Amino acid sequence: SLKLLSPTFSTNRMLWEYTEDYYLPAARYFSELSATGMERARELSAWKQKVEASWGAVRIDDVEAEHQRTHHVGEGFEVTATVHLGAISPDDVRVEIYYGPLDPQQHITTPRTEPMTHNGSGGSGTHFYRGRVPCERSGIQGYTVRVLPSHPGCKSLFCTGLMTWR
Repeated sequence: SLKLLSPTFSTNRMLWEYTEDYYLPAARYFSELSATGMERARELSAWKQKVEASWGAVRIDDVEAEHQRTHHVGEGFEVTATVHLGAISPDDVRVEIYYGPLDPQQHITTPRTEPMTHNGSGGSGTHFYRGRVPCERSGIQGYTVRVLPSHPGCKSLFCTGLMTWR
């Protein structure tokens, strides 16, 4: 066992993997943020404060999809959403369809996401989004919509810790 597993489960492999997957990307990210006298870091911090101060108004008012017929593998169906962003700009968020097969408790088991595109404004902070769920497999599938803050300087979906679900 040691002869076979040692090359795969070794400290050398672990250090190499951590360096490639975590330490080097983190060092590059720090370099990006700290360039030009920390200007990008200050910009990102100001954006986060603005979004966090207004996030309480974000809600998904309506989600609609075509449910009139059975969808076949290889097809897909359109989903539309009405999202209230309040004072937040559509440029500061990403709206996604979160979908996948359902288990017996109606929970999505292997989730995937598809981006939704901004499809106009209704005034007073209300915006319309449209996206398409691909039918990639047979069986009962589920979907929902979520809104996340989005900024080029955020390297993680969870950089703000904010997300709104339908």
